[in-house]
Amino acid sequence: MSTSPKRTRTFNRILDAALECYAETGVSRITLDQVAKQAGVTRTTLYRYVNNRDDLLNKVLHRDALQVQDETQTFFRNQPDFGAAVIDSALYTIRGRMTRPINKILFADPDSGLAGSLTLTAEMFYDLAYPLLEKPFLDAQRAGRIREGVTLDMAVEWVTRITLSYVNDPGETGRDERALRSLLETMLLPALMAPPGRD
Repeated sequence: MSTSPKRTRTFNRILDAALECYAETGVSRITLDQVAKQAGVTRTTLYRYVNNRDDLLNKVLHRDALQVQDETQTFFRNQPDFGAAVIDSALYTIRGRMTRPINKILFADPDSGLAGSLTLTAEMFYDLAYPLLEKPFLDAQRAGRIREGVTLDMAVEWVTRITLSYVNDPGETGRDERALRSLLETMLLPALMAPPGRD
């Protein structure tokens, strides 16, 4: 697909319209005709950007995941401590479960049966997290702050899996940010970070 500014604007208008339709009608009940009408495009135009309803939903989710990636980069730019940045970015992502528009829609109805139509996998989130964690991890590793034997691949896998588990099912701890921060600092960071005072 061409990435001309006009096509990008149209594509984003379609995804925004889908979000509005999901909020009004529900993800499992919207039609592509509704989305096309909401976006102000023809059905033919819509099909230039999406193949079907499942593809549309996955494109909405993928755009949101890229936005989260961009937003969490701030934690790594502004927080010199790798461990603190990991915790802050994980909490931000988990908090997004109920604050980001698409998540509010998806998680409002856990019995919607959407899991089978979603193609955003743990591996896709790994691919989004890898470039985010790479430089700060390597900087922390050079500074001797990463636990011996921990590789970048291991760190990305661990952080991604833990974060996604709380996005999928926050449980009681995941709904209490202070308790979750304490848990992540106690359980997630020691697996990654060298013990304090070891040079």
